[in-house]
Amino acid sequence: WWTLDGVWPTSIPIKTAAAILYLGIFGSVIGFSLYYFLLRSVSPNRLALITLMTPVIALMLGQWVNQEIVTTNVWIGSGIILLGLALYEWGDNVFSSIRF
Repeated sequence: WWTLDGVWPTSIPIKTAAAILYLGIFGSVIGFSLYYFLLRSVSPNRLALITLMTPVIALMLGQWVNQEIVTTNVWIGSGIILLGLALYEWGDNVFSSIRF
């Protein structure tokens, strides 16, 4: 509203209000509380991987919950991201067992 006409909406749809409330509670308060709770017991390097998986999880939820269309290229890109994260996490074990 601020960038378009500067007029506040006269009513907010219930789905919009629920989304704002959900993001405020789960996305911010609970999400960051859990993040900092886990930071006490998990290394920061491993915990940082969660932020890299979030877009892929959001794609999956968007397709499942809202029936959003996700193209093949996006799925391939998501797979590459997950493959890179898996290599980061377990690559040392995999490559140490292979002798070159």
